[in-house]
Amino acid sequence: MSYSVTQAILAVGTTIGYSSTIGGTYTNFSEPTKLALPKQVVAAVKATNMNSPNKTHEKIIGFNDPGVVDVAANYIRADYVWLMSNKGVAMFFKITLPDGTSTGTTIAGPGFVSEVDGDAPAPDEKLMGGYKITYTGAVTVTAGTP
Repeated sequence: MSYSVTQAILAVGTTIGYSSTIGGTYTNFSEPTKLALPKQVVAAVKATNMNSPNKTHEKIIGFNDPGVVDVAANYIRADYVWLMSNKGVAMFFKITLPDGTSTGTTIAGPGFVSEVDGDAPAPDEKLMGGYKITYTGAVTVTAGTP
């Protein structure tokens, strides 16, 4: 019996950062604990008409929605203050995934901080923060290089 070796990669080393320009230097947020990558959705627009065959809805390709990044993080005062101060400010965001290459695969594009929240759980638990980045335009995915 043969076995294949998984190609799964641990998430440790994943970063998310911001910059005032897409090609600029990105400043990473301190301690993300979970990051939901943006769900890319292309709309299906109904184009049904009186001549649609077999009473079947016809559809055409609509616009792409670049998605939202949902981040859970340890509460870090400096990050929280920055996020609260920059809600709704247009800038650029980049996620870097540690995919085993020297550069990591990146997901980058224009967006803004659309939501900031947090949680103060039980007294013996750590403070948590959270935020959402809404992409506002085309997102570029760049594969890492060996």
